[in-house]
Amino acid sequence: MRLRHPSRAIRDQALHALTPYLEISHDTINRLSQRAASDGDRQLLATEVEQQAERSWSFFWEKLKQLVIAQIGIHESMAFPLQPEVFEKWLNLPSIAYHDQASFAEAYTRAIEENIRTEGMGKTVAKVFGLPIGGCCEPNTVLGKLFRSESAENDQVVESILARARTSSNPVVLLNSLETLLRFGLPKPTVQNAIAHILTKLLPPADNPEAHRVASSCKLYASALRFAWYRMESLEAYASMPVLQRVLLTYAYATGVTNLADELRDQENYDIDREFLAKWMDSRISSPGSAVFEDLFEEHLEVSHPMSIGAFRMTVSATLQILAAQKVRLAPFGDELLRLTIDTARSIVQATSEGGWEIYRPFVTTRNWFQAPWGRNAVASLKELIEGPLSDRLSRLGPAESEIVASVRSFDTRALLQIVLDQITSSGAWNPGDLLLVYLALSEPINAEQAERIRGAMQRLDLSQFQEEQDFQLSCAVIARCGRSTMDTAIHPEALDKLTDAWNSRASTLAHYVAIMDAALKLCLGMGGVASFYSWWERTINASQREIPSEVQGLVAGLTWTAPLACQSSLPSIRAKLLML
Repeated sequence: MRLRHPSRAIRDQALHALTPYLEISHDTINRLSQRAASDGDRQLLATEVEQQAERSWSFFWEKLKQLVIAQIGIHESMAFPLQPEVFEKWLNLPSIAYHDQASFAEAYTRAIEENIRTEGMGKTVAKVFGLPIGGCCEPNTVLGKLFRSESAENDQVVESILARARTSSNPVVLLNSLETLLRFGLPKPTVQNAIAHILTKLLPPADNPEAHRVASSCKLYASALRFAWYRMESLEAYASMPVLQRVLLTYAYATGVTNLADELRDQENYDIDREFLAKWMDSRISSPGSAVFEDLFEEHLEVSHPMSIGAFRMTVSATLQILAAQKVRLAPFGDELLRLTIDTARSIVQATSEGGWEIYRPFVTTRNWFQAPWGRNAVASLKELIEGPLSDRLSRLGPAESEIVASVRSFDTRALLQIVLDQITSSGAWNPGDLLLVYLALSEPINAEQAERIRGAMQRLDLSQFQEEQDFQLSCAVIARCGRSTMDTAIHPEALDKLTDAWNSRASTLAHYVAIMDAALKLCLGMGGVASFYSWWERTINASQREIPSEVQGLVAGLTWTAPLACQSSLPSIRAKLLML
């Protein structure tokens, strides 16, 4: 490194080139400059500057940017900050702030005010708009007061929002910009045009040439969330962080990734292949999108959890939710809003919207700790728009569009679940479509009155009907969710009996055994604890008379790493019994 060079001029030049990215005080810069100009310990100078760089948000992204431009191969360890200080300096929210929502709101307000003081209003708004945190523009907040004022600073910030919305591919930035401009920017023509442009980005028509670019950007953002979560799970330095803190940091990281991609496009004329980068990130994640031998039912009730959120929730659901919440301000967009709503409804009804299966998730008992702009069923928002600001325009629709509106009006996730459960009970059989719908509908706690229907349907789930690995895995997962979503003690033993029967007579591949054990573990963790899982597994193996694939032995080792130490006493005897089969 040139900071170790014998020449004072070269050391000073090297330090001068680094200081914009070090995020340190003027006093520290002056002290380092004096040391660079002297012939003192050059190694000590270089070490201190390197330590400052390792904690700098700006330096991390600039270094990554230069590696991409130089087309140098990047290891996953280089693609994510190894030290939490990088995030903590960028977003000054200590772990204690996540104790409860009141503490978080207070700490976040202080962080915004401090950021305004040190970096200015424009940079602060850009930072805040990259996070899925609601309430930051309420009347009693600094930003709320700014947006409600008629001042030159307000005009400047609004202009910066408009400029960023034109070039950004970050869905969270676009959502926050949309909500803020709808609330505070109308009726300015430039704002109205910007809102229309944002809507086209978030809900692009299928024939829009930008549709593919928008979709690839959203995929990259979602992959960056998962990659960041995986890296934090892998790094000991992040182990002590509260779950909610790590959730928020994944959004900070995904914002950094999309900012980097946008800067390369706009400043370096280098349009990175976003789909390729998304696939690269997903390939670095162990079993992306799954959590074998982990009970994350409760954790994934948080609507912003990076391992449960996808592009549909961040774009379609969130945009519709914002429009429904701001429906009194939508008059200037009448015809355009009608077209957009019908196009979106059509893609949902005809199942052409990627990730649109999420409409079967009720979003009734989920959690939205950060008050993110998603957290509602997309069809519920569509209904509110159809019955509200668009009601006077529905008479203009043709037969095909009117039929789509009728489908939206009649859609009800809870009623649909009830119908499917009743059909299963009366017919005595499940089909793959039933499995998927019930699995999604039971992704959150269900009303107690549905428990008996769920129990009756589960009793008729015959795993021998679903020998294809994907269907078998989904069947086992449905059994687990029947217990987890109802917490009904009557369902628990019946569900375990089905899994025991599957182990002893249905399973034939390693994937089958993994699916059975994963379902049993999640079911037991929700009802009786991990000890009851080992008790079930030991009973099941004792009763087994079948030869079991040798690969199943590896499952014991896997559970050795995932189970609490206090619950591993059964593993040696289980391993011995498996060897005897």
